[in-house]
Amino acid sequence: MIGQQNAIDRLFEQQAARQEGHDIEQEHHLLAAVDDELYNQALVNLLTAHSLPHSLVEWPEWYAMLHTVNYMAPGVVTQSRGQVPKLLEASFITHREKLRSKLKSSLTQVHFSIDIWSSPNHHSLLGIVAHFIDRECRQLRKALLALRELEGAHSGEAIAETFLTVIDSYGLHGQVGYFTLDNAYNNDTMLQAIAKACDFDTAHRRLRCNGHIINLAVQAFLFGRNKDASDEALRQVSQLSKDEQEGVADRRDTATAWRRHGALGMLHNLVVWVRSSGQRYQAFSKAAGRMIPQDNSTRWNSWYLMIHVAIKARKEVNSFIDDHYTEGDISLDYLHPEHWQELQEIHDFLQPFHEITKDTQWDNSSLDEVICSMDFLITHYKASTEKFRHSLTMTDRIMTSWYKFDDYYRRTDDSPVYAAAILLHPSLRRAHLHEAWKDQSQYIGPAVEAVRKLWEDYKPRQVPTINEDLSAYEAYKQQVINEGLPRAAWSTIAARPAGPARLSLAYALLLAQMFLGFTLAIVLVSTSQSFTDIFVPEFARARSISYVRISSFSTFSSAVEAAIAAASRALDQPDVPLLLSSVKFAVNIVLDLLLISTFHVRTEDPTVEMQAGIQLTCNMAAALLSVLYFVFKNASCRQDPGITTENIASHFAALKILVRPGLITFAESAVRNVLYLWLVSTIVALGSTYATAWGVFNTIRWGLVMVPVSALEASTLAFCTVLNPAHCIVSPAIL
Repeated sequence: MIGQQNAIDRLFEQQAARQEGHDIEQEHHLLAAVDDELYNQALVNLLTAHSLPHSLVEWPEWYAMLHTVNYMAPGVVTQSRGQVPKLLEASFITHREKLRSKLKSSLTQVHFSIDIWSSPNHHSLLGIVAHFIDRECRQLRKALLALRELEGAHSGEAIAETFLTVIDSYGLHGQVGYFTLDNAYNNDTMLQAIAKACDFDTAHRRLRCNGHIINLAVQAFLFGRNKDASDEALRQVSQLSKDEQEGVADRRDTATAWRRHGALGMLHNLVVWVRSSGQRYQAFSKAAGRMIPQDNSTRWNSWYLMIHVAIKARKEVNSFIDDHYTEGDISLDYLHPEHWQELQEIHDFLQPFHEITKDTQWDNSSLDEVICSMDFLITHYKASTEKFRHSLTMTDRIMTSWYKFDDYYRRTDDSPVYAAAILLHPSLRRAHLHEAWKDQSQYIGPAVEAVRKLWEDYKPRQVPTINEDLSAYEAYKQQVINEGLPRAAWSTIAARPAGPARLSLAYALLLAQMFLGFTLAIVLVSTSQSFTDIFVPEFARARSISYVRISSFSTFSSAVEAAIAAASRALDQPDVPLLLSSVKFAVNIVLDLLLISTFHVRTEDPTVEMQAGIQLTCNMAAALLSVLYFVFKNASCRQDPGITTENIASHFAALKILVRPGLITFAESAVRNVLYLWLVSTIVALGSTYATAWGVFNTIRWGLVMVPVSALEASTLAFCTVLNPAHCIVSPAIL
């Protein structure tokens, strides 16, 4: 029995040990499953997205939730509020660097919307939002760059200083685009200070907030009495609302002041009175099914929405006033039929403003929609003037609003991007301007001309076109040495008996071309500044100088290619030029594949210098390999006893044989290309428009005219070589 009991005890001990080992292993797995970094990131997102306190990590409920999910987690993750600020700062720095990278690689300039907001605890906060096209997804994006507290006076200079500090921290000083601002007075001085630092035209870069323009026009309609006193009337209404909200004035006094604005003020008093008592608020909400929203000076459509809901609940409003007629002075705000008629007229006039504000306030709203909406409102003003011509009150309201609206509508002429948005829209174009501005057709011409000037400012971005023209101009300089000796040499070499004589002349040509090509390359590099001053329009000179210097070395490879092509044809070795073109093609394909993977995946910009470098790499690789292949192919001639190293090398005797006929083609090519370059420099001096037109013409000329001429020349030279090589010096001028 004792032995049996011991056996049972041992079994229980073994089972307990196994269970303990299993528990320890499970705890190891649970502990390994806790990702501290992911937890911290999720915690930061939770706290910032929902404005939760830092003490959340110390709440017992938070601890209990973590323990329920993974009872090992509370011992690993952040459980102290003192660590939260560090996590927030680290997360902010990480996201800021990512945003900085996106902004720097933006496909467009970075545009900004800036506004000041006052918090309920009386802190003034400056919000700076960036708008740009993301290179990765090629979509419009927006990002809050900063929310800075402003201390002291909100002067334009102070706001500008804060803005410049923010954009410098993101490295955006050279990418500043357009600004969407409200019509506050300090925005003028702010933009002037920013323009001075970033060098741009303030009038061109300022876009006025469409919602704010509509709000000012609506406020003028509601409270202005004439165009001269509307600003003062709006100021008084704003102050009245502020005093009422802050309770610094007696309610009876403010109610009396509001009644001076007719049915609109009476409705305002009624809504304020109902909302001032919890009992009245609940009673009215129960009777009408909802509460009438109260107007707010910072919410553009609040007056319209208040009227809109009140008209729908007209029966309940009057019934509620009847039930409380004897309470206070609410009887003074009783809305009679004529008051409801006035509110209905105000509602009908304001409805289009409300709809347009909603349509143009979203992220995907564009400038063409702003202009089209303003054009529609002009039509609405005209129709309303006719509709309410028998109402003196409504006519005064409409005209006061029109003067305010028209003032800001005319200011859209200051920035050409508004007209550009119309002219570039596929379904609008110039026809919209003629239709919308048919009564003011004198403004169409200046608007179109302003857009043309705006386009001229964007033309410098077309650097590749300018650089392609530069390549053509440099090619004409290269033609002088490539058409000099090589054009005459290959027929001269072919006229000699096959063997050492031909080979000696071929080497003489190759070495002479290498010397001339290298010399011309050095000359072009040293005179690159003068070259760009003559052949490049002024707006693109600074960005073309590096391209000229790099591509100048292609003169050397071009000279080698011309020598190899002429010599190999004369020696009946067509495989050498084939190798040359094949190497060029292969190197170009390899580099293109590498660059495509780089720019499409890593979203980097290929520079002009990189384009020139790729071209130079292809040319130099082809020239070097063709020379090596040419020398290797003809190396067997060195074993012939009748040929010495002196005969194979390029010596003066062989060079003299080539120079005599080469002088004729050299002189003809030099005169022809000098005249052409003189023509190009004259056209460039006339301006970028003429230079662009000439580039288009030159492309057509080469495609339609010079390609057939070059083919005819090659055929002629081939037949001449067969019949009589000595008479094969043919120039393009003769053809």
